[in-house]
Amino acid sequence: MVAGLTPPDWEVTLLDENLGHPDYERLPKPDLVGITAFTSQAPRNIRSRPRI
Repeated sequence: MVAGLTPPDWEVTLLDENLGHPDYERLPKPDLVGITAFTSQAPRNIRSRPRI
């Protein structure tokens, strides 16, 4: 849905930590980040923010 709502010249990358741990050091620095989580996952997502 996110990719469908963005302009065609934007690059959209979706990361799901349930499917594996992304290598944040190798990812390009994003211009925009959206984070969603269940309440039980919130502490982990808060710890992930400095890496993004």
